[in-house]
Formats: sequence, C-alpha cells, structure tokens
Amino acid sequence: MTRHERRYQKYLTRKRQWQANSTSPPGEARAMAPQIARAAQFPIHEALIPAELFERGIGNLLFSRSLPDGHMAVAAFLLDVFCLGVKNAFVAVVARDEYTRRLSHWSTKESLQPMQPACFRKLP
Repeated sequence: MTRHERRYQKYLTRKRQWQANSTSPPGEARAMAPQIARAAQFPIHEALIPAELFERGIGNLLFSRSLPDGHMAVAAFLLDVFCLGVKNAFVAVVARDEYTRRLSHWSTKESLQPMQPACFRKLP
C-alpha cells in the first residue's frame, strides 16, 4: 500500500468515526426519545406564540401536550420569521407546576397568545 493510500484509509476511518458520533444524540436525549415519541399520542394542551412575532421578526413558540401521568411535554422553538426559520428548539417532559413556572417566566419576556395548532404548524 502506498503512502497516499494509507493516508486516504486513515481519512476514511476518521470520517466514519465522526459520522457515527455526530448522528447519535447525547445520552440524555437518547433516553428521552421513547418518552417524547409516546407524548405525540396525547391531547394538545396549548400552542402559544408571541403577540409581536411578525413585528419583531423573532420569538419563542411554545407547544405543549398533557400526559396521563400529570406531566406536560413541552417543545419550544426559536423562530426567525424574516430569514432563517427555526433557529433552535428543545423539548422537555416536566411536572405541571414546573410547566406553569416556565410559562410564567416566558410570559414576562414575551406577551404570549394562543394559536390554533393547525396554524402553528404552518408558520415558516
């Protein structure tokens, strides 16, 4: 094997390792994935958007579902309506009182208003 071929084989090995590491979610996210997938079967609690979303151009959208054990599945999206679309997102399964606390924290920063989930889905 020539020097060039060995170098190329090393490159391919590093590339495969990088791809394997980059496609697998972190340990905590991997553990939560089945719980989050199961949450999609339960009723939508609310979908909230900032009242000034289209004037400011950016804001946090909140989407929640009620789980039968009393917890809430919450997804938040940082949406840039002027150019990039969704810039960041996170999901969490929290107790109802924790959900209320987080919602009040978000409400102090942005004036949130309810939106129909069907319309929520069509935002850029």
